[in-house]
Order: sequence, then structure tokens, then C-alpha cells
Amino acid sequence: MSKTRSKGMPAWMLIVVGALAVAAIATVSRAQETGTEQAARGQKLFAKHCAKCHGAEGQGTKKAPPVVGKGAYPLNPRPNQKLRKTQFRTAQDVAEFASTKMPLKKPGSLRRISTTTSSPSRSKPTAST
Repeated sequence: MSKTRSKGMPAWMLIVVGALAVAAIATVSRAQETGTEQAARGQKLFAKHCAKCHGAEGQGTKKAPPVVGKGAYPLNPRPNQKLRKTQFRTAQDVAEFASTKMPLKKPGSLRRISTTTSSPSRSKPTAST
């Protein structure tokens, strides 16, 4: 683990952020959604919108860096990064970056994401992508 990691977010938070970042930026209100429901929804959204570049488990690929595990979300941008120019100090920093810069071929489109999954007590939202 790099020295800069200790000044950034805790490792457990990085793993959670990797799984939930996309869900956190969805525009549909989920006030009554449980953590388990949110994690399941985030997993589906990650598979659909992020895994192609970041890998099925978020481990990173030649196309994109890891979003979980060792090397994910260092405090400072990597020297070879083209998009990221700011530090990741909080989960909000990561969510802001993802919602405005990702996916690479359609930046900002994650802000408009909602899913067709919902809990039984709520109506089904529609995807706006």
C-alpha cells in the first residue's frame, strides 16, 4: 500500500465506494432502501456501466484502474491519468468524479441513471440513458 493511501480514505471505505459509487449518483430517490438493496442495485449498475473497463470485480484492466483492492483510489491522481486531476479525500470526491467523467465514452451520463429494479413498496423507475 502506498504512503499516500494512509492520508486518504480508509481501505474499507474504498471497497464500499467502488461497489456503491454508481448507485450513490443515481437521481431516483431511494429513501427507504436498505443497505442490502442499495448494494445489490449498485452491483447491477456497476456490471452494466463500469465492468467493461474496470473489470467484473473492479480489479482494473488495461483500459482502466482498479476501483477495489490494492491500488484503488489513491489520494493523488496517478501520473499517467488523463482525466483525474484532483485528490480523492472523501467518498463524495469519488462520486463527483464518476458522475461527471464516467463512463469514458459518455461522460456525465451516470447522473441520469436509474434502474428498473425497486423494492415491492415502490413503483419501478425507468432508465433515462
